[in-house]
Amino acid sequence: MRPANAPNKLQLTLPLALLLLSACSSAPVLLPPEPPLRPPPLLKAARQPTPPPDCSPTCSAGASRSLESWLTSPIAPTLPARPASAPTTL
Repeated sequence: MRPANAPNKLQLTLPLALLLLSACSSAPVLLPPEPPLRPPPLLKAARQPTPPPDCSPTCSAGASRSLESWLTSPIAPTLPARPASAPTTL
């Protein structure tokens, strides 16, 4: 038999159950939304220089057309070079 002053199972589990239920009944803590991460600004040495005032968007459009025409132009295959001297036999 158990001693007279020993607590029974109900006396032990009731405070634990009340503690768990009271934790679930509290309002949830809402944190403010975090601001989006942004990269730091570039140093002056890493920035691109400002374009000169005489450059216009048509400059880059003309350069793009030239590049496309160079890429689509046929290239003649080169013939293999001949040896400088006749091959030697052993």
